[in-house]
Amino acid sequence: MKRRTQLEEKNSITFEVIRYITLYYFSVAAILTLSQIGLEYFKIKSDIEGQIKEIESSFSESLTNSLWEFNEVQTKAIIDGIAKSPAITYVTVKGVRNETIYGAGNVTEEPKPIFDAAFNPNQIFVYKKKLSKNIGKDNEEEIGQLYIYSGNSVILSQLSHIVVPIIVNSVIKTIFLWMILLLFINNKLKGPLNQFVENISEIDPKNPKPVDLKISKEIKEFDSIQTAFNDLIRQLKNYKDVLEAIVENKTELLKEKNDEVLSLVEKLKSAQSQILKHEKLTSLGILSAGIAHELKNPLNLSQNTSIMIKDLIKENQTMDPAFKSQMDNLLGIAVENQERMNGIIKNMLLQARVQNSEKTELNIKQFIDTNFNILLKSRKKNAHIDVCFENLLADEIKAPVFANDFGRLLLNLFENALHSIEDKSKKSDPSYKGLIKVSGECNSENLVLSFYDNGKGIEKSYLDKIWEPFFTTKPTGSGTGLGLYLTYEIIKQHNGSINIESEEGAYAKIIVELPLEGSSVSEMKDEEKV
Repeated sequence: MKRRTQLEEKNSITFEVIRYITLYYFSVAAILTLSQIGLEYFKIKSDIEGQIKEIESSFSESLTNSLWEFNEVQTKAIIDGIAKSPAITYVTVKGVRNETIYGAGNVTEEPKPIFDAAFNPNQIFVYKKKLSKNIGKDNEEEIGQLYIYSGNSVILSQLSHIVVPIIVNSVIKTIFLWMILLLFINNKLKGPLNQFVENISEIDPKNPKPVDLKISKEIKEFDSIQTAFNDLIRQLKNYKDVLEAIVENKTELLKEKNDEVLSLVEKLKSAQSQILKHEKLTSLGILSAGIAHELKNPLNLSQNTSIMIKDLIKENQTMDPAFKSQMDNLLGIAVENQERMNGIIKNMLLQARVQNSEKTELNIKQFIDTNFNILLKSRKKNAHIDVCFENLLADEIKAPVFANDFGRLLLNLFENALHSIEDKSKKSDPSYKGLIKVSGECNSENLVLSFYDNGKGIEKSYLDKIWEPFFTTKPTGSGTGLGLYLTYEIIKQHNGSINIESEEGAYAKIIVELPLEGSSVSEMKDEEKV
């Protein structure tokens, strides 16, 4: 009796079902209805915007020509034609001094920003089209502005034909839903559940007996409940063993899946590495190759001519000695610089190779100077940055490297240094001057290079991430995040190592160590004639 009293104090299942369904159904129905109305609103607005853009595209050229030819009749005809569109409330064309030339339609107030007060019937919005006339090959002149107005009145007018059917449909569905729910709950759910609860309340805990529901044979679910309840006691003893077996089985399956996932991740990393290696940026190398090949023949001709003139002057015994000495010095300077240009062209051709299967022995100092100068001249937009470049390497250091990849490594490091200096110069006092300094040493086993810049440095939180592919601190669109990743891959290709020392806001220092694999330090041989 006490249990029965406690049960009666609770809310009935009919009340609870209706309460929750009412709460959630109306909430969901309201959200869906409003969402549908909102979507229809923005769809209509998007369609109107598309119509206006199509009108602009169709009439802008003819309107421009009529304004250019001062054809007032044609201008008015075009404006009146545009204004007849049901999506447009007002059209006007203005001159270069913002004076109104002609307008058609109705506009009651100044245009407000698009999508401001979206459902305000008085809201209007405007589309502006610049009218320009080509007066030369690469020259055009602005002759006016086309303003096309539309408003929420147009959108809401179209929307009203959709909203009413949506609301009526929702109301009808709601009415039928409640009728079905009430009949089902009272006849098929509440009665059997009350019977089931009454039978359970009569069970003796010390001597439980199976429950017999007369209605259980008519409803599959209640029959299942009765069977499950009767089997509960004997099944409970077996659940522990069953659950342990299930957990063990699932654990083994999960382990196998984890192994498969790890294997796939390793394969993906390997594939990513190969793709990035084969899709490196080669545009600079291709450009360098073209420039080098174009300069090679004229430079050889100039160099040979200078040498011939120098030899002729030496053989001429009648020339004034002072003038002869002066000419000899000048020609010597010319030949020396021509040889230097030959060396630069040779380095450019080395970098232009798409792949280097073998290492090439290079003068490291000259190679670094060449790459820095190429990069600095290619950054015309940053020519205003005051940067001092110091290459402290010994002139005689040379080492075997993959020229193309090593050049790309240098360009990546110098590019990051220049970017860091540029960012710092924007926030520093005018006396700040950027510095990039290259130093290092070489022995019989290793080549150690140090790249220092006094830019903004690197945040500590970034030090563990900068070698990851696609990681970048540059604004969107300014960097791919592959520069330092490719640099790291190039160092690995050379079986070397790379480390970073940095103080945020002060400097960054990158130390590269490359094994020479038996190469030695010697003086540079005479460059071959290109």
